[in-house]
Amino acid sequence: MTNKEPNREVELDDDAVIEVPPVPAVDAASADGPVRQMLPPSTATPVPPPSRFNTAAPLAPPRPSPTGTPSRPSNVPPAPRSSNLPPAPRMPAGQAAEKIAELQEQLDLTKRTLAARDAEIRTLLTQRDARIAELEGVKSQLAAREFAIKELEFAVLAKETKVRDLEKDLESLRAPGEGPGDDLQLIRGIGRGFERELKRIGVRTFAQIAAWTQADIEEIAPRIKAQPERIRRDGWVQHAGELLAERSK
Repeated sequence: MTNKEPNREVELDDDAVIEVPPVPAVDAASADGPVRQMLPPSTATPVPPPSRFNTAAPLAPPRPSPTGTPSRPSNVPPAPRSSNLPPAPRMPAGQAAEKIAELQEQLDLTKRTLAARDAEIRTLLTQRDARIAELEGVKSQLAAREFAIKELEFAVLAKETKVRDLEKDLESLRAPGEGPGDDLQLIRGIGRGFERELKRIGVRTFAQIAAWTQADIEEIAPRIKAQPERIRRDGWVQHAGELLAERSK
């Protein structure tokens, strides 16, 4: 009869936990000489004791960021805020109410000033529109006057042309005639001597004497050895015109 050794293989479940007894740590400083020589030199840094910001749990992997840059691990607490900043001063309730009232008064004053400026601007715009309308009326009057002046200028030009034509006719009448001319002794006051002197200076027709002016009488009288008053008194100019009119009938 043979002794069978018991089967040491133990089936373990997936959720089974095997407790391993802790191995006592050997301090190299407290170990004996032979043992100290067998131990490797200690190069590990001392592990700080667990605190609020240092736990024994390993850091979780960083969460993916939409921009592709790694973010802070989820279990790392945010940096503490600086406690050196001074607290914001708080205004008493009464002083705050006075400040609000002062600001409200300034706002109302600004609104009133803007309303006054708006009314002033509207008044200026109304005055501007009135001035523009007045200037338009003056402009229309100036255009009408310019048109009237143009008409007067055309009338003056027409009269000047007519005057020049009349002057040419008078010059042709005053010019010395050719041939025997008219019988100047038919004019009252002109005898044979005056007729001879008149024809000598070129006065040969009734038309020439009828066109004389007062200046012509003053100029011609000394040349024919006569007095201007006698020529006017005898009416040489009027009688010559009458004879000319009778001949033209």
